[in-house]
Amino acid sequence: MATAVPPIAFAVPGPQDVVVHGRTGWLVPRISSKALQEAMALLVSQPQLRQTLAQQGRDYAVTQKWQAINGRVRQLYQTLVDSPLSGWAQKPHAGSASMHEDAAGLLPDMGWVAKTGKQLRQET
Repeated sequence: MATAVPPIAFAVPGPQDVVVHGRTGWLVPRISSKALQEAMALLVSQPQLRQTLAQQGRDYAVTQKWQAINGRVRQLYQTLVDSPLSGWAQKPHAGSASMHEDAAGLLPDMGWVAKTGKQLRQET
């Protein structure tokens, strides 16, 4: 976005946290190479839309300073350290085999990553 090129991405965690569909870029609602191709064709065929997304994406990107981003990440880490759950990594809880088993319940479901790759490979 900072280079004034409108991003086209799948609507999955990560991209959907940064790209505002139809404003700062284009989010493809389903994980499909055909849907991605259609989104690309749309932006190629509509230069005004492409220019609008590029400018609005650039305007947003320049407001995102690393110092501010780092501050938010640091604040998040501090919140986690201060939380009652902060002791989970020091020793396994009763009934769990390891700290990794305890941590699994705290982490977001990342199954969509494997699903995305698998779906795209099946379509090609």
